[in-house]
Amino acid sequence: MAKNDFPWLRVQVASARCSVLCALNRSALLRPLAGFAEQRLLGPYESQLHGRLPEQVNKGVVFLACDEEYFAKFGKYLVRSALSHLDDYCVHLHVYALSDSYKAELKALVAEVAPGHFSFTYDHIPYKHLVGAERWYYLASVRFIRIYQLLRSTRKPVFCLDADSLVAGDLRDFEQVLSEHDAAIFLRLGNTLAWRKVLAAVLWISPTDNGIAFARDTALTIAWLLRSRLPYHIDQLVLHKVYQYYQRRVPGFRVLPLDNHMLSWDCDPESVVWSPKGDRKYNETTFLLAQQKIQADASVVKPGL
Repeated sequence: MAKNDFPWLRVQVASARCSVLCALNRSALLRPLAGFAEQRLLGPYESQLHGRLPEQVNKGVVFLACDEEYFAKFGKYLVRSALSHLDDYCVHLHVYALSDSYKAELKALVAEVAPGHFSFTYDHIPYKHLVGAERWYYLASVRFIRIYQLLRSTRKPVFCLDADSLVAGDLRDFEQVLSEHDAAIFLRLGNTLAWRKVLAAVLWISPTDNGIAFARDTALTIAWLLRSRLPYHIDQLVLHKVYQYYQRRVPGFRVLPLDNHMLSWDCDPESVVWSPKGDRKYNETTFLLAQQKIQADASVVKPGL
């Protein structure tokens, strides 16, 4: 499927499912049905979760999810950069199909850093049967189910980043305004394409009632859509549709629009997060030099990660 070709019918299906699930959870009469839907859609992801969710969380959780291959290429640098810049946060990694050898490496990192600063979970839900880019769509989307689990478990804010990002600054200048909102989303509402109206590379969700409900309805919609053939970037499409619903139907829902002060494609030194897209993550000089420095600093402490 081409990037500019997200079938109209699929957009309508995603929108309709989002509206149904959001409405179920907001109706006292239909709440038992909502509970059944949550168990049916999210139950398999709960039962397949292994490892340990964060237990000692100070300000919040920095979250990334990927498979082993992507962690080796990018995720390990994001983990190290987050540990360096956001020392009041726990960094949590979720890995799909984690091998025993890599599990040992992650356990070594847990032992290396201060208690409560790094944790990881994993699952073995089958996805490798997916063909071509559909495998990537799955990996990019299913992480939003884990965000909901993290919020319920920790009752702390979750700061979700693409695994091929780097944390380049701290959040101190943003923490007060973030705490006053249920969610912080990188909105691009002027884009024509449905799946490009929200950027999923960075997302903050607060553990408020509305924030947790937003995460829940996003997770439920994605889980429902993952049961059928995957459309292009359903994560961004669903985020936008749930955002639209909450803006229109949920009184008091507070969203902070994020901008380049939070995330930069060009590795702006004033941005908190660097996230070059496409081929730029392989040839952006500032990004590559930052990765090299992270690797050099890590090798001084403990070789191998």
